[in-house]
Amino acid sequence: MFKMLKFEVIVDWDKCRASKVCVNLCPTYVFSLRKIHWKNSEKIVSVVVNPNNCVGCMGCASLCPSNAITVKPKNLEIVKIIKHSKAITEFFS
Repeated sequence: MFKMLKFEVIVDWDKCRASKVCVNLCPTYVFSLRKIHWKNSEKIVSVVVNPNNCVGCMGCASLCPSNAITVKPKNLEIVKIIKHSKAITEFFS
């Protein structure tokens, strides 16, 4: 049975400047800007509202002007299998 590769999306609210780059860029609507209570004040930040929608394109993380977003694979066993399969394919090519 094949499992889809899932990703964990983390926004560092200390770094986030609510530039909306991630909100406007994400094709799967993972992010939304929200007003939150953070460290004894209110702040507008990017919030991960649809984490299961992430396809791992990394556009948000690479284009965030404040480097506030991290995207990493959740099911690492699949990543290991993919890397192993790729190495075997290259070896026999």
